[in-house]
Amino acid sequence: SVLILPGESAYDRYALSIKMGVGKPTNFVDFIYLKGWDNPSAILNAEDTSTARPAVNTVLGVTIHQQLGKHFLLKMNTAGSIYTNDIYSASAEVNDNTVQQLINTFNVNTSTQFHYAVDASFGYVSPLFGLSAMYKRISPDYKSMGIYFITNDIEQYTLAPSFKLWKRKVQINGSIGFEHDNLASNRSYQTERLIGSASLNFNPNPVFGLTGSFYNYSVGQIQGIRQLNDTIRLAQVNRGITITPRLTLGKDKLRHMILLTYDIRNLDDQNIYTETYTEYRTATQFLSYAIAHTTQGWSVSMSLNNNKISSELIDTGYKGVSAGATKSFLKGNLNAGFNAGYNIISQNEITGNNLINYNTNISYRFFKNHVFSVYGYSNIYNSKIITSPSYTDYTLRIQYQYLFSKKSII
Repeated sequence: SVLILPGESAYDRYALSIKMGVGKPTNFVDFIYLKGWDNPSAILNAEDTSTARPAVNTVLGVTIHQQLGKHFLLKMNTAGSIYTNDIYSASAEVNDNTVQQLINTFNVNTSTQFHYAVDASFGYVSPLFGLSAMYKRISPDYKSMGIYFITNDIEQYTLAPSFKLWKRKVQINGSIGFEHDNLASNRSYQTERLIGSASLNFNPNPVFGLTGSFYNYSVGQIQGIRQLNDTIRLAQVNRGITITPRLTLGKDKLRHMILLTYDIRNLDDQNIYTETYTEYRTATQFLSYAIAHTTQGWSVSMSLNNNKISSELIDTGYKGVSAGATKSFLKGNLNAGFNAGYNIISQNEITGNNLINYNTNISYRFFKNHVFSVYGYSNIYNSKIITSPSYTDYTLRIQYQYLFSKKSII
């Protein structure tokens, strides 16, 4: 069904999708067809035409994955969407019989929109070096009944190099790109983004390893069809850095892992008129320890966390501890797990707030392809802040899955 606000009319929505492909894992082409439609007779009030109109949608897509020689790879996803917003709008008629037949096949009328999306990359990969060039374009107003939400009206260019050094014990990945909207040149203002990021994976030996990442995203606006006022001009820079060292100890069957994460992120607003309301800084420290026995099928974990979010208007802090355990039985067919956490929360020097959460899960696999699972979640929040009242919530989920074997997948 269509997501609507309370009191609005809506239609029942249905969709059929088919995917067919040819090739092998390194070289293949997939063709995708989707047909979605609203049931006109399902509206709550047939005379109400102000809030919902029955629509129909056809999407044709192609996915290409081509390995070219030993070092080059081409990937592309593209789709065209024919979206008729109101099947009762005036019909489109032409003198050409072939064109008229296409119009009738795709339910084209005066409310019909055609938009496309493409996401492609071409890359070179060798044992020690790689470079990919990527391009993405999603038309303004692009929509499909097969997707709940998609960011449209964007065009993006990206270069992504990668390096492996010191006998492949050091791996460095990076990317730099440019993105903008206003593809139809009809927006009041055009937004532009410069995107840059880098990551490091350092594994000198099986015991110690370290990963790190850094990003710097800038976003700004330029004049569109209207002159841009400096007081509302968007000019921001997002920066962040994450460092995660780890230790892996023990023998093959009994393994210990100690993990530390240090993360800092901040938004720098370069507009003096808005910086007071938008700038913020977050700092996170996370320490965890886990022990696992691979043959006996059990694991135990414990962690400590410290989080702080700061701005001109609010300071919020979280300090807490959590612990959990998992165990498998019956040769791995029965699995159970439990995890609980406790956090002390402060907000603008108001202390005494706390959050208790726990979850448990049990899953059982039988007759090879059938899995029955039960999940339980709970959050208990005790607050001393008037604007953030205490609450308790419980969630129970029961799930059944049928697992198809690889041979049965088309």
